Amino acid sequence: MGTRRTAIRFEIEAMPGDAMAELGTIPKEAAKAIWERGAVEPDRIDEIEKETKHDVIAFLTNAPSMSAGGVVPAPGHDSSDVLDRRWRCS
Repeated sequence: MGTRRTAIRFEIEAMPGDAMAELGTIPKEAAKAIWERGAVEPDRIDEIEKETKHDVIAFLTNAPSMSAGGVVPAPGHDSSDVLDRRWRCS
């Protein structure tokens, strides 16, 4: 899954899927599939970062590749959400 930073960001994006599944907002199978798929693409993130000059925007741009059955984890997250949570997790 790439660097530890990318792994933490993935977890931050995937965890809300678990909560949404518990609330019945998304199917539990979709939340499970997001974790199983773990489809962040570090090389693609690096390419996007070179274009955007922003590491979190690069990650979030790649985040739809994590979707499971059309369910995108943590829809609406922006770079501040990811950074704030990452600092609490590291």
